[in-house]
Amino acid sequence: MEQGTLLFGSENKAWSHFAPGPLSARYYTVPELHTMRVDAGFSQVEFLGSFEAQAYTCVQRVRAGLRRMITATGVFQRWPQAREVLKPLVYRGASLLSYDLCHDTARLPPIVPLDPKSPNARFKVFYTLAKKRDA
Repeated sequence: MEQGTLLFGSENKAWSHFAPGPLSARYYTVPELHTMRVDAGFSQVEFLGSFEAQAYTCVQRVRAGLRRMITATGVFQRWPQAREVLKPLVYRGASLLSYDLCHDTARLPPIVPLDPKSPNARFKVFYTLAKKRDA
């Protein structure tokens, strides 16, 4: 068995504003990747979430629901023209970030440990750190 460390980052499929990119083949949830890492022989597997963003107003919640519905029906994948029209409407104001970029500095968003057995919809991005040792 080989040894090594894997660091992996991905958009969070469970995030409430998630919409797959047109060139991506597959996205995973934290529990799916946890199972894959353990099955591949990684003994230490950690998940971290970042870029927390949730819908707070009624309009943001309605837009988030529309995005989920459009994503579930596959409209963006089947009709690229619809993507160009609908995306600006349903993504306007999609996320409120609690940190801002300034002209010369930026505060980094917190990185929060995640439960590997549970999908987490609070974060846009998650990271996996997995270690594999010789048996």
